[in-house]
Amino acid sequence: MTNKRILGLMVALATSAAAAQTVPTAAGTQIRNTATASFDNPAEPGTRLDVPSNTVVTTVLPKPDFDIEFLGNTPADGEGGPANAGVNEASTTSETTDRRPGQTLVTPYQAVNNGNQSLTIALSADTGDSTATPTVAYYPASADTSGDGTLSATEIAAATPIASVTVPMDNAATTNVDEGIVKFFQVLTVPTTAAVTDTVGASPVGSVVGQGLTVNGIVAGQTLYEDQQVDTAGNVVVDPAQDSPADGTDRQFVAANVTTIDNSVPTDPSNPNNPPTTTIIPPPSANPGNPNGGTPVDPVDPNDPTPSPNDPTAPGYTVPP
Repeated sequence: MTNKRILGLMVALATSAAAAQTVPTAAGTQIRNTATASFDNPAEPGTRLDVPSNTVVTTVLPKPDFDIEFLGNTPADGEGGPANAGVNEASTTSETTDRRPGQTLVTPYQAVNNGNQSLTIALSADTGDSTATPTVAYYPASADTSGDGTLSATEIAAATPIASVTVPMDNAATTNVDEGIVKFFQVLTVPTTAAVTDTVGASPVGSVVGQGLTVNGIVAGQTLYEDQQVDTAGNVVVDPAQDSPADGTDRQFVAANVTTIDNSVPTDPSNPNNPPTTTIIPPPSANPGNPNGGTPVDPVDPNDPTPSPNDPTAPGYTVPP
């Protein structure tokens, strides 16, 4: 009877402790539980005996979970592609614009750690159903040296692309900052061979490679993608409806419609190295006898300042009969 009472107290204690958790407990944390049973002492009526149970030590295992979010002005999740502007059964997530061959499209993203330990998330690009394959690279938020929220050509040239981001676990003790977020940029370059009928796009794909249950919570050799879970043994749980494990990943596509609009200055067909010029012909002088203007002169004798009837600009000139 006493053993059942102790067991009941231990279960109640464990349940209440679990209910009190509002944020993930860090992996590796040891939780110690000791129950105490109290009962009347049959040898000494009117007194009670307290009997503690053995201490139960539970070590919290890693529970990996993460998300990749698009920081544009569209919803955060989706699995569509460039051709359908990111539309799927969940939401629309793409940003569509126009770009000429060779131009870049820079968009911001962030990796969010929803798990209970630091995660290193590998980044790769899904170009979906692009009709021309773009070049895609990822850059850290620190590449934005101007602080304007995007990357210029100069900043891209000065920065080094990244293949992954390491996202720490959020610190529950801080309320004004989320340490479990790391921002980065996707830079899509339209191929120079793209045609005006092409649409190109890309979405970052995050993945975490398993290193073992006690290391990062994933069985070695397995890969966890965004929006997937692991079971208590560290196995990645894949929805049977998915064609492959990577299908579980949300997509946040940005797309570019290829255009040939050129805003440069048109050239002179007869001299393509220079823009066309326009010859300006000045209006006639107010004084036909003096192209530089001034006092009217007699066109017959320009050295004689006295107007003659032959000067149509002189006062009193009359048309000959």
